[in-house]
This record gives sequence, C-alpha cells and structure tokens, in this order.
Amino acid sequence: MASYKHGINLFHLILLAELFLAFSESKADGAKLSQLEGKSPRRGPLGQLLGQDAPVAHIDNGILNGKEEDSHNPKKRIVAATAAVVSAGAVTISALIAAVNAIGNVQRKISIGITNDGRYQFEALNTYFFSGTSDQVLPNYVPPNKGVIYTARKTSGAATGAVGVISFYITNEDITLCVLFSVPYDYNLYSNWWNAKVYQGKKYANYNAYNDLYYSSSPFKGDNRYHSKSLGWHYTAKGVMSSSGTGYLQLSVKKQ
Repeated sequence: MASYKHGINLFHLILLAELFLAFSESKADGAKLSQLEGKSPRRGPLGQLLGQDAPVAHIDNGILNGKEEDSHNPKKRIVAATAAVVSAGAVTISALIAAVNAIGNVQRKISIGITNDGRYQFEALNTYFFSGTSDQVLPNYVPPNKGVIYTARKTSGAATGAVGVISFYITNEDITLCVLFSVPYDYNLYSNWWNAKVYQGKKYANYNAYNDLYYSSSPFKGDNRYHSKSLGWHYTAKGVMSSSGTGYLQLSVKKQ
C-alpha cells in the first residue's frame, strides 16, 4: 500500500512539473508577442518600452505634455525632448530663427522665446493646442533672468496651423501667465496673432483660455513690430511676432 501511495505522489509531482513548464513557456511566448504587438505592460502612454513604470510625455485631449506619435508609422513611438532653458540674453531673434529652421520642412511652424524678467520662477503647467502639436515638452521651471525656447508646428499630414496657449504658474503670487500663439494654415483668411495675460490662481491652459486670449483680450497681430501691454499684478509684457508661416514669437515678461 505504501508503494502505491508513493507512486501516486510521484506521478502528481511529475504532472505538476510538466504543467508548470508548459505554463512558463506559454507566458514567455505571450510576453514576446505582446512586445511585438505593442501591448507590453512595461510601456508608457506612447508605447515605448521602459525600464521602469515612469510617467511619459503625451498628448491628452488637446493638452500637450509631450509629443505626438509618428503619423507615417503608428507603431513608432518617440518621447519628446524638453525645451531648452537658457539665459535671458540668449533668447534672441537669431536663436529663434535657428530653432524654427531646425524643425525641418514643415509649412506651418513657430519658435517661441519667453524670458522671465521678474523676481520669481515660472512653473510650467501645460500647453493647450487648438491645432497643431509640438516635438517638445516645457521645462519644469524657468528661473528669474532665464528664458525658454519652445517650438510648435502643424500636425503631420493635416491642413492645420500651429495655434495654442502656454501656461506658467507663479507660485509666490498665486497667479498664472498664459501666452497665446497663432500661426494659421490659410493666410487668405487669417493672420499671425499673439497675446499674454495673467490670471488669478493656478489655471491650466485650455480652450477657454484660448478663446479669451484670441477673441476677448486684445491680441497683437504678428506684424514684425514690438508691442507692449500691462498684464496686471505689476507685470508687463513686450513682444514681437513675425508674419510668416515659419515664424517666431519673442516675449519678455517683466515685474515692475
């Protein structure tokens, strides 16, 4: 009887070992197939393979936190680069022209240089795109006496411009700086426009901010001339925007 029991136990052990081996091979094959199909659980929102489950730049409902996927190859995913923070004096027209030219052969594109000539650092919140996209994400902070050079462009394969709003939160004063840029696709109907405004509290850029800045808050036309305005809370803005479809916006925000 004892040998019979031991035989049953040995049979069970062998069976369990074979089942475990088959399960392990199936799981390994499934993981390989998931990677090939872009379904790996180790992927971020853009689908690139990650070494860890870290947040990845992405676009969500018109709010840009990163880069769109390659429209010519939907399985090719690319993480966006962070826009450069430079000294305020480096945000020159020539630097902006070089930045917009670096985007490549795109019909509608813009480089945006914003300098922080105030007393407190700017905390980047987000970019809202009414149309278009960007190959960059905003830096976390823009300290005093520094600037950021950020680029945007039309969406690949679509008849759109590059139109949106950038928002920065000034923590020390609980206010938000919003900057509008608008490079349209059709110059028979539209022109380049820009604007800047300070809002009370912490406000992310969205359609409401775009609508206010474009239609209701006296935007400036991109006419290759400098314009100035008071933003409230003792802030002023001085900027110039080119009139072309491959343009630039240079903006200085100063605390009086």
